[in-house]
Amino acid sequence: MRYVHSVDDRRLYSTDFLAVNEYVRPLWNLVETWTSAAVGKPVSINDEAAIFLQYPTFQNQFHLHQLQILRGELKLVVWIQRKKYDKVNLTAEDIQRLFIHYVQVRIRADFLRLDEITFGQLSCQGNPPMASAAGRVLFLYI
Repeated sequence: MRYVHSVDDRRLYSTDFLAVNEYVRPLWNLVETWTSAAVGKPVSINDEAAIFLQYPTFQNQFHLHQLQILRGELKLVVWIQRKKYDKVNLTAEDIQRLFIHYVQVRIRADFLRLDEITFGQLSCQGNPPMASAAGRVLFLYI
């Protein structure tokens, strides 16, 4: 479906709401940075991979799970911000701030619901990690 309200709105609204543009590319850059830190080597997600969900293969299955979780949060943020765009003038920084917030909320929820080992494999990998846990205390680094 296409949601174009004016010519100026085409930057954010497109046939594919995940189309990589000045609003969405910074979010994918964060996903690349966080995934690269977890994997321990550079991970690049080009525009086609972002749109068509063609991701790199990983030796550790939890890296793919992390990437899929981040992609899900990214899609949610982009979709929510599209709905707000009619009412306020959003910037790429606004969308990026919301994305980081949603990822932090997801990490907190995972910390509460997952066992220590699974949580550690999803969110505490890499240098720097997205989070770490000491017993029942959570530390966020994003």
